[in-house]
Amino acid sequence: MDFSTVYRRLEDNLYNDPEAFVRDVRLIFSNSRAYNTLPRSRVCLLSLSLLLVHTLEHVLLLLSMVVSSTEHKQINNVKKPLKDWSSNTKGYQ
Repeated sequence: MDFSTVYRRLEDNLYNDPEAFVRDVRLIFSNSRAYNTLPRSRVCLLSLSLLLVHTLEHVLLLLSMVVSSTEHKQINNVKKPLKDWSSNTKGYQ
């Protein structure tokens, strides 16, 4: 697996879900570590750095989705009582 293959798969819409994309990207880094075994080699250090960045961005994306979902639930929890109140009071007279 390499970045050009992942890019082509993205361009051709061959990923059915985000996790398939994540698996392929992680496979790139796994292959890099498997074939570049010198711990202080530039390739090994760069692949570990890129893996760290990729993992952090993935975690941040997941966290933002959780926060967004939580905020949406909180907004709906506020809207429902307001809606119930407005339908029961039938406005001011």
